[in-house]
This record gives sequence, C-alpha cells and structure tokens, in this order.
Amino acid sequence: MKFKTVTKLFSLLFLASFMPMLMNAQSNTAFAQSTHTITINNNCSDTIHVGAVPPVQSVSVGGVSQTTLGGWEMTKGQSATVLVPLSYNSGRFWARTGCNFNTTGTCDSQKVTVNGVEYTIANCCDTGGCTNSGGDFALDCVNTGLPPATLAEITFVQNGQDSYDVSMVDGGNISVDMIPDPSTYDCTNNGNCIFTGNLPGKNNSTCSQDSDCYPLFGFGYKWKCDPNMKMCVNPFFCGSPGCTDSKGCAPEGLTQSTLSPSTWGGSSELAISQSNCPADMQLTNDQNQGTTYVGCFAPQKFCRKSCSADGDCGPPYTFNCGTTSGYCEDTSGTVLGADCDTTVGNTTNEQLWACTGVNAGSCFTTGTTDANCCGCPNWAPGFPNAAPDGACVAGNNSNWGSNAQPVFSVFNDASPTAYAFPFDDAIKLFACQAKTGSVTNYTINFCCINSDGDGICNDSDTDLDNDGITNSEEIDIIDEEVTTSGKVIGIDLDSDGVTNEFDLDSDNDGVPDLVEAGGVALDQDFNGRVDDNTDQDGDGLADVGDPSEGGQALIAPDTDGDGIPDTLDIDSDNDGKTDFEESGGIGDNDGDGLVDDKTDSNGDGYLDIFDPDFGGTPLTIVDSNGDGLPDRLDASDGSGGCSLSSKGQSSSILILMLIPAIVIWRRIFRNMM
Repeated sequence: MKFKTVTKLFSLLFLASFMPMLMNAQSNTAFAQSTHTITINNNCSDTIHVGAVPPVQSVSVGGVSQTTLGGWEMTKGQSATVLVPLSYNSGRFWARTGCNFNTTGTCDSQKVTVNGVEYTIANCCDTGGCTNSGGDFALDCVNTGLPPATLAEITFVQNGQDSYDVSMVDGGNISVDMIPDPSTYDCTNNGNCIFTGNLPGKNNSTCSQDSDCYPLFGFGYKWKCDPNMKMCVNPFFCGSPGCTDSKGCAPEGLTQSTLSPSTWGGSSELAISQSNCPADMQLTNDQNQGTTYVGCFAPQKFCRKSCSADGDCGPPYTFNCGTTSGYCEDTSGTVLGADCDTTVGNTTNEQLWACTGVNAGSCFTTGTTDANCCGCPNWAPGFPNAAPDGACVAGNNSNWGSNAQPVFSVFNDASPTAYAFPFDDAIKLFACQAKTGSVTNYTINFCCINSDGDGICNDSDTDLDNDGITNSEEIDIIDEEVTTSGKVIGIDLDSDGVTNEFDLDSDNDGVPDLVEAGGVALDQDFNGRVDDNTDQDGDGLADVGDPSEGGQALIAPDTDGDGIPDTLDIDSDNDGKTDFEESGGIGDNDGDGLVDDKTDSNGDGYLDIFDPDFGGTPLTIVDSNGDGLPDRLDASDGSGGCSLSSKGQSSSILILMLIPAIVIWRRIFRNMM
C-alpha cells in the first residue's frame, strides 16, 4: 500500500476515533451558549454557606443538584457549578460563616442574655446572614446578606460586555478571588484592552509613563503604560479582582504588571485580619457576644448607636447599652461601631464614608465641583491631579482624605483590586468581552488557595511548594516557556499531574528537588521541604533560600551537562544508572530505573513510598568510593558501571528523549486551542 494511502487511512481512522468526543464537545458548547458557568470553590478550612442574589438558574455541589438557588452549603474543599442566565443583573455571591440551619433551612431562635435580660434573636450566621421571602433568616436567600461580607459582584448583558468586581463596601469577612476563564474572553484583539496606535499628542506608538495613556477612551485614567510592551494597556479589562499581578490574572497574551497584589491582610482565610481592622469595626462571633473575631465592618455600615436600654441594641446583633456612654457596647464595655456623628464641615462622617447626602458626588466624575465630593484616594491613578493626568477630575476633597481615607486604606491595602468605598468602583470595576460565539465563564474562590500551608496565598507565594526553590526557577528551569492564553502553567515532565512549581520531586526519581538543588542540609526530616520556614518579607520563600534575607538561592545544577537540570534528570551523571538506583532505591520490577508504586496521597509530587509524612522511607545519600560525591552525581563511583537491564536502559533513554518532545507537543496543543 502506498505511503500516501496509508497516511490518508490513518488520518481517517484518527478522525473517526475522535468524532464522538468532538460531537460531545460541540453539544456541550452549544448548551453552554445559553448560560454562563461560574465555578465556586470553598478553599476555607471550614464549611461556608454561599449566598446568591438574584437566585441562580441551577447549582450543583460536588455533582449533587441543589434545590435552594439563593444559597447552599459547601464543606471544606467542595466545588460548585453554577449556571446563570445570559442576562444576569447586579448579581452578588458571598460566603456566610458560622451558620447553623435547621432541617427546614431556617434558623432556630436563639436566646441571648444581656445584663440579666434574655433576648431572642433569629440570625444564626456569624457573618453574611440573609433573609428569605418571608423575612426570616434562612439558607435560601432572597435579600442580600448582613455586613460584614466580602462580595463577588457581576452583571451579564446578553451579547454585551460583562462588568464585575470584588467589593468590601459592606466590609469583609473572608477573602475572595474572582477570575475570568481566559479561554472564553477576548482581550488580545480587543481595542478596549490594548492600544497600539499613536497616542494622543504623540508621534509614535510607545508610552513612557501612565499619564501618556490617560486620555484614551472612557475612564481614561484606567489605562496604564506597560513598561515592557511600550504600549497602553487596560489592566481592568479581564483582570482578576482579589488576585495578584501575575499567576493567571493578566489579560490574555499580556503580562499584567500594573496592579498591586492582594494580600488579604496576610491571611489565607480572612479578608481583613483582626490586627488590621480598627477596634470599633471588629465583629466577633455569636452576634457580637462571642470572643472570636470573624470580620471587619465598613464604617458606614456600622455606625455607633445611641441607646437608652439594652433592647435598643438588638437584633440581629445584641449588645449592652452603656449607662455612661449612652451607646451600644460589648460585654467588655467597649462602644461598638464607628464614630459616624462627628461633624466634619457641614456634613457627618456617616455621609462622608457612605458617599451620601452632601457627599453624594464622586470625585471621579467630570462636572462634580462640590468641595464635598466623595473619593479621590491616594491610590487613584495620577493622584492628586485632575484629568488628563489623573483620576480626580473633580478635585481633591481634603476632608475625605483626612477622615475617610485612613479607614478605607485598611480595605484597599488588603486587596488593591477590590473596591473599598462606594465610588472606588470607578477605578476598580472590571470588564470582559466574550470571544465571538462564546460566553465568558468565571471562577470564584472563597478563601485563597494556600497549597503549601505557609499562610501565604498562592497568588503571592514565590515558592509554592516550600522546597526553597523559587517558582520562576522551577517553571523556567529548562529554558522553555510553556503558556496557555498568556498564563504560565508550568511544566510537568514526569507526567504525575503536578507541575514543577508545586512538585517536590519533579522527575519522580525519589530524590527531592531540594536535595538535587544542593539544599540537603535544609531538610533534616527528609520530607522535601525546608525545615526553617522563617519568612521575614512574607513572600512565601523561606529566608534560608532567599538572598534578600541573607539566604542562599537554590538553583538546580546540570551535573552531566546534557542541558537537563538534575531536578528533571533521572540520571544526573549520565552513567547509565538512574539516581533512584544509585541512592539505594528498591521496588523497580518493570526495570525502568524508577520505583513502580506511584501513590501520592497528598498530591505534592513526592511519592508516598519515599515521603516520611506518609510512612515512607526517604532515599539515602550513597557514596560508594568515599570521595565525598554522591553516586548519583559521580560517573566514576566504582559501583559497577551500567547495570540497567536493556529494557530499563532503553526506557530511561526514552524518558530523556521525550523531554523536548513533550515541550513541542505542548506548544502544538497550545497553538491548536
């Protein structure tokens, strides 16, 4: 049979084998066009109850359909698939914490005794509690939740442009990330995202400073100069509120270097840590009669309340009435709530904080000339100048800057991409345009992902697996850039499903990356991670491996000079024996030079058979000839040369040969997407 005929036959067979999948994918795509899909993940350490207003079209949690479309329970680690209509106006999702619902999905009345008097309250959530159509606190929300609650907000307009944000205008309880799926939106070719033409008043297409970009389009001060690309970009187009300036948040095809990271107060759980929340805005559990801090009120949502009797301070939060202060107090005698009634000029702090009354005009709006305009914080683009050099087009309200900004800075510092006060959305409201023939889909993460348990959210963690080797070193370790829609996804050359920056043993040879990068002295318990996690600058990289903190950077060597670093090379000295064998490894019955048992219970890339945290036995450092060089790095160790079976030797060579092939196939696959 001719080669051409064989090739044609193979192509037909290949296509036929994939037809069912293609048809299924086409069917799923057609279905998806009628709805937006929002994936919600509970990364918190405890159960949450999501609230959704307006109610969604359908929701399944862990594959189980839910009947309450305004709210549902999600245990630790669960994911929910939520479908909403193509037109979905002013939708908001939030997490309720510390809830106890009865079998009917409502709240049993609770008895609270204050100063010897018993009161009945009905809200059974520590934060975010909401009411149903009957006005009762319930699992199934019809009305939005009580402050404080961090909100993920979104509006879908059919055949239009999405708008979305993360808001702490109602205060914050837990951290929230909201990320658009880059495979469903269009930014690279969208004029609302990248401006490549001549700048206004310029004779070339480059920019040198952000103010060069401010005159572009509406809300021009959102446009920033990307110093690397030398063009104006809109980081608020398909960005990621609550996310950092990298790690999957950039517009497709761009390096988003113009937004500050969200630290969420340095906690992987709370949006605002207790130490950062002003004392008079802190909420504790059990309707403020408990002792555990659970959230931080926005000041305009929690003004101190005058009273004459304890009953004036109830529900849903029940306080004491201070006999001396005349305001509601907690059990320790501290007046609760922000001091909203202090006169500032001809207004009050409440109006100043809430952007109401005489402060109803936005400092970001052209034509607002009132000296009491609301906003103009020091994080506004071009502060304190007016357009075209800055966002404060109505000027700078000194009263707001003196009395409101210090409070709202707490929320802005926690998440510079989430808006902190009512008019802050003018510079923090994101937009997203769907690709032709598609709709945008989103992921909402409640509580950030903290894979290595070091208290640093993945988005801000420069060493995601705590092995002392930076993510950039592990991602770019073979000088190959593997990306999908502008997002670096890392490389997984041992095909264990764990990309290098998360993988403690990137080549599955049983010798942890930390050891192969020369950090054996840093890991005395042999679990593949550095023992001393002291991290003074809070960047996720332990000081022992951080040169800026006096440590020694761990960089994987290439012992045999074959272009493959030891952390990815199963035969680091190229003597024909794998590092696994030369480190005393046993359990290789198929003769490929690697252990057969690939069980990895915690998914960190370090197999259970070696991991002492799972009862495994770490490989030892073997030095057969006593020259101080481990056998795995010593081609002349005197241990007998090549002892691999022909099968094992061929397999190892094949693995090494496949490394560049895998990279090539990843590129081909990426280009096909």
